[in-house]
Amino acid sequence: KALQDKYPGKVDVIHPKVSDEVPSNFYLVPDFSRIGKIKGLLQGRVHKYNPWVKNFIDQHKAEYSHCFINCGIFGDLVKDIQARGIKVCVIHHNYEVEFQMDNRSMPTFGGRFSYFVRRNERNAYRHADLNLFLTNSDIETFKCEYGDISNGKNKVIGIFEDVDRSFDDVKGRALSPRNLVICGSLNSVQTVRGMEHFSTNCLPSLHKCFNEDFTLLLTGRNPNEYICKLAGNDSRIRLIPNPENMSETIIDSGIFICPTNVGGGIKLRVMDGLKLGMPIITHKVSARGYDAFWGEKWFQVYDDAESFKLALDNVVEIIKDNQGLRDEIIESYRRYFSFSSGKERFLSSITSFLS
Repeated sequence: KALQDKYPGKVDVIHPKVSDEVPSNFYLVPDFSRIGKIKGLLQGRVHKYNPWVKNFIDQHKAEYSHCFINCGIFGDLVKDIQARGIKVCVIHHNYEVEFQMDNRSMPTFGGRFSYFVRRNERNAYRHADLNLFLTNSDIETFKCEYGDISNGKNKVIGIFEDVDRSFDDVKGRALSPRNLVICGSLNSVQTVRGMEHFSTNCLPSLHKCFNEDFTLLLTGRNPNEYICKLAGNDSRIRLIPNPENMSETIIDSGIFICPTNVGGGIKLRVMDGLKLGMPIITHKVSARGYDAFWGEKWFQVYDDAESFKLALDNVVEIIKDNQGLRDEIIESYRRYFSFSSGKERFLSSITSFLS
């Protein structure tokens, strides 16, 4: 959207077919059959864009000068697109190998899937004209895994919303430290691992800090058996599965907790708390990409039972001492994650690439 705002009528999008009603500048990639997906994987293809994209560009290459690839998993296309006279920028959302392995829901064919994902991501990183990352942590991981490319090709843009939104309906609300919330996909590997660690190492601190007088809200998609059992065994935990509107469901909470302790990239759930003006207590893995807030008293990072207890004490104290805390957090969120600020950051990072 940032590109379309800057260059109206000059940006086309290649996208998987999700419906028949799409904008006129969208070109839809047909889906693979199940057999086609298995056959493609055995041949080293981990996505359906190749060879469709190469055929498309062969037909339209005179119309394009630059290409943005939205994920390193499509790295097998980089050199082919460049060979057709088009510069390539790759936006890396995370360390894809780690993400795929943490979230896999299908057999990996003896590890072949991981091998091809790594191959594609390495090609994207090494050969793209520009690499954009969401976090500094991901750049450091890529340097360790794929080599240090110190030629100005790697830049961090962070993440931002796709619209400029109003916060008037949230500002001024009081924060209650006894109402805490954890949200996300409640059946994903990342969430469940994080909750297992949290329930053992951190949940006892909530009971002790609030003398049993608190509510921990768990909400998100399709809670699995472990999450349901956890909520069923603790009267202080309230479970709301599959909420229709996440913001409306969690708005009355006073502290946002993100316990996810595995996986790469930036954890978007933290933004759910920030944009509603909630103090954040997050595992250090989920703090990646939120560097701008490190050091703020309302953004606390933990990695074990002791550091969680300290983080909780700090957040409870600052809520009591700062009546305008919610508005302060919302303003910090707006300065960094609003569409306007993110668009400016993104366009600045690609200036030399477009020249």
